[in-house]
Amino acid sequence: MSDPVEQTPEGIHETDVWVNWVCNMKKDDLVNRLRTYRLETSGGVNELKARLINFLRTGEGLSSTLTYPRSQDTSRPTSPNPLTAPAVVSATAQLCDSVRKWGIKFDGKTDPISFLERVEELQKCYSIPGATLLQALPELFKDDTLLWYRNNKQQWSNWDDFVSNFKLHFVGPRYRYHLEEAVRSRVQKDGENAGDYMNALRTLMRRHGQMSSEAQLERIYENLRSPYKLYIRRKDFTNLSELEMLARDFEAIPSQEPQRPPAVRPEQPRSANQTEICWRCGRRGHFKNQCRGRFRLFCSRCGKDGVYSRDCPCPQAGNGSGRLG
Repeated sequence: MSDPVEQTPEGIHETDVWVNWVCNMKKDDLVNRLRTYRLETSGGVNELKARLINFLRTGEGLSSTLTYPRSQDTSRPTSPNPLTAPAVVSATAQLCDSVRKWGIKFDGKTDPISFLERVEELQKCYSIPGATLLQALPELFKDDTLLWYRNNKQQWSNWDDFVSNFKLHFVGPRYRYHLEEAVRSRVQKDGENAGDYMNALRTLMRRHGQMSSEAQLERIYENLRSPYKLYIRRKDFTNLSELEMLARDFEAIPSQEPQRPPAVRPEQPRSANQTEICWRCGRRGHFKNQCRGRFRLFCSRCGKDGVYSRDCPCPQAGNGSGRLG
C-alpha cells in the first residue's frame, strides 16, 4: 500500500529554507526525531512536522545536531550506503548558511536604516525568530562593524536589544531631528516625475514613524513643484492615490507645462577694426572703452573739433560710425 500524499503543514512556506527539510521526512523519522527532543509523538504526519518545525524555530536545542537530507528522495535503502547517508549538520550552521545567501553585509559606510530594514524583511520572510537570528549576525557584518558586534553581543538577550544598540551606535541620538529636516527639505526636483518624488519622500516619512497619514499627504503636496500645484488644487484629492493619479494626468499633458522662451545667446562683443572710430580720442582701430589716449572734443559725424555731435550743424543721417575721413 502506497504512502499517503504528504503535504506541507499549514503555515510552512518554501521560503523557510533552514527548516523545510522537515517536510520531506517520513512519520517514523519524525517520531524518532521528536523523541530525541523529548517532544510529544502523537498525531498525524503534518501535525508531527509542524510540531518539530515549531520547536526548531523557537531557538531551543540548537546545540543538538540535525539530519539534513542530501536529496529530495525519501525512499530508504535496504542497506546502509555511505554515499547516500544523510549529512549531520547543526541547526546553527544551517541558519548561518541561509543568512549568508542573503548577500547582505554592513560595513558602516552604507545607510544603517536601509540595512536594518532589509534584514528584518528577510527575517520575516524566512520566519526566523529574532533570538535565533542573533546567532547568525556574524554573517551580516564585516570590517569595523564586525568588531563592534564582538564587543557588544553579550549585552543582547533578544532582538530588540540588538536593534536599540545598533541604532544608538550607527544612527545616532539626533537621527529623528535630522530626519524631520530631510522630510521638510525634500522637494520635487526639476525633471523628476511625481512617482519617484513621492516614493523618496514617503521613505523618509516611514522611517520617521510618527507622521499621521494626513500630515504625510500635506507634506507631499506642499513639496510638489509649482506647475503641479497650479494644475492640482488641494480640494481635488483626499488621499495619496488620488494625488498620484492627478499628477500622472498632468504629466501626460505636455501642453499644460509652462513654455519657457528659447534661450537667447548673449551677443558676442565685436572686435574693433580699422574703420571704427573711438569717440573719446577720435582715432581709428579701437573703441571708447579700450581708449588710453587723451580726451578730444569733436563731432563723431563730421570730425569737427570743439563741438559735440548733438550741437554740430552737420547732417545727422546714419549713426556716424566710420564717417570720419
